[in-house]
Amino acid sequence: MSIHIKLIKNKPVDSNCYVISRDEDKNCIIIDPGDKEGEQLIGYLNGGGFIPVFIIVTHEHFDHIWAINKLKGIFKVNLICSQYCSEKIISSKGNLSVFYDQVGFSAFPADILVEEINYTLKWDDHLIKFISTPGHTGGCICVEIENNLFTGDFMIKGAKTNTKFPGGDAAILHSSFSSMKLLYQDKNIQVFPGHGEPFYFHELQ
Repeated sequence: MSIHIKLIKNKPVDSNCYVISRDEDKNCIIIDPGDKEGEQLIGYLNGGGFIPVFIIVTHEHFDHIWAINKLKGIFKVNLICSQYCSEKIISSKGNLSVFYDQVGFSAFPADILVEEINYTLKWDDHLIKFISTPGHTGGCICVEIENNLFTGDFMIKGAKTNTKFPGGDAAILHSSFSSMKLLYQDKNIQVFPGHGEPFYFHELQ
């Protein structure tokens, strides 16, 4: 069964949220819901009759997690991320939100840690693979679903990955990139980044 990917622009920070749905039912996955109010995302879900079963967070920064609490208040949905990310999102300092507006917020911790499920998850007939890609922060992950790769801020076409935030490390990032090239350089993989427009992995070569 094929999947469908809807890109929704988060606000007020211009980052990307993705809703992955399927032909066979109305269940869906949300990746990086970073919209402060969540109105466009929730409107899209309700308008299409979609039922989110998982929220996946690629890393802990506030512009990728802002709508977690609102979504979990409306839907019975499990949050998935790395242990490092889960430990950071519960703190306004750890998720950097306090530095954005001097108020900040804390998000719910993960219901499912990628380390505990051996970096794989079955979504009925679909296999979700989680790849550890530290460098931008210490707990970044990429997510592969049916030859589609969701990279958060780890990989953005035309932009140098920022390693200056807490947990960032340029040497570790370089190692992560090298590992990803070995995995995907010969595959027809479409990349859905945390900012900007989708592209194909081979365009980075």
